[in-house]
Amino acid sequence: MRGTGALEQLGQEIQNIENNSEQRLSQIAGQVVQDQVSLADVISELEDDFDCAMRPRIGDTYRRPSTVAWKENRNELVLPEPLRSQITEVYRRIDSWGDVVESGLNPNLGSVELNSTIAALTIEIPKVVASLAELQKPGRRAG
Repeated sequence: MRGTGALEQLGQEIQNIENNSEQRLSQIAGQVVQDQVSLADVISELEDDFDCAMRPRIGDTYRRPSTVAWKENRNELVLPEPLRSQITEVYRRIDSWGDVVESGLNPNLGSVELNSTIAALTIEIPKVVASLAELQKPGRRAG
């Protein structure tokens, strides 16, 4: 085998496989870390929005909810389907809330739509956050 170079060729193939395996493991580890960071950002944003929903007013103005972390990360996160649908629905409600705030509605006039949206969010957000936090536990993957 040495005379034909087959042994050296086999050794090189083994080395290539090892190098490719290390690169792939590094990529996978990097993706896991990125998913965890993205998940943490979305959880933090939802917790902030929950805090806003618990106290939707500051004086004579409505507080502004955030959707930035979700919009920046939603396409990268791999989530189980029922959870993705729940989060999408929660953020649809948060967008609706944000639209009312943007309209400049005076809290002293009240808004039945906004009050029902905020009431629903105070129930839905903790459930979604708990499900997302479960995905962050060691050994769990988002997808």
